[in-house]
Amino acid sequence: MNKLLLSLTLVATVAFSTGANALEKSFSLYAGSSAGGLNTLFQTVLAEELGKRDWDVDFKVIGNCGQVMDLLDNTDQVVAAGWGNSWNLDGNKCNRPPNTDTFIETLLDSPRLVCGPIGDTDFNFVSGEKYVIGVNRDQGHEVILAALGEELGVTFKVVPYKNSGAIIKAMASKEIDVWYTTRGLTDHNAGKQKCIYGTMSAPAFGITPLAELFDTNTVYASFTAYLIVNHNWSPELKAALQADVTAIVTSDVWAEQLNIKSSYLAKQGKQAQIDAVIDSARAYESK
Repeated sequence: MNKLLLSLTLVATVAFSTGANALEKSFSLYAGSSAGGLNTLFQTVLAEELGKRDWDVDFKVIGNCGQVMDLLDNTDQVVAAGWGNSWNLDGNKCNRPPNTDTFIETLLDSPRLVCGPIGDTDFNFVSGEKYVIGVNRDQGHEVILAALGEELGVTFKVVPYKNSGAIIKAMASKEIDVWYTTRGLTDHNAGKQKCIYGTMSAPAFGITPLAELFDTNTVYASFTAYLIVNHNWSPELKAALQADVTAIVTSDVWAEQLNIKSSYLAKQGKQAQIDAVIDSARAYESK
């Protein structure tokens, strides 16, 4: 009887200790980009996939990267956020280059493409014509487009929009003739749209790299989104997040989303990813 009581006591003690020491996989995930943009869309998918892996994710679209900066720095909560390479400019309130302490994983790379109207696969620029072109606002694309217009013998009227989702809507309503944004690759590859120039470093998919025409950092203005964390994470919790996020972004579910959203992911180690994010921010500097 004493042996039975002892055994039950040991079982109860082990069970209690296991429960007490179990890692609480819970955190807040804040999107500083606007709803409808690539960064927010992929964070939404990430939150859903982490939920399937027993994470309790409080996901909120803040829509203001400055507010998210404040939440990262001035809270005792465990916080993560999706960031963009185009934010990391001197003087930008959201300038937060990644480092080994805060960086988790690159979520997507999306080349910026000059594309014609959806449905017009024979589109080409005609010398002497004027084209209304949609771009992402506050990223300094006017300089490279002025140079491209001069190269092609055309004039671009640049119209800025808050995100790529808004640019797609503008194309659908014929507010713009062409766009220069991080969309189009999927429809281009599916034969539904023609994209002519892009920010990739080498020719691909029949698209000419802008780097073949111009020697300037702005020709590499692809959008890169990445996940960062604040300093309230324990090493164990951050390691668990790292493992699950890495598994998610290399999954078939993620690959499908990348294809749908005209994006891709290069196979790189952590430091190489950090270096790529820091280097690519130079493409958004005004020239």
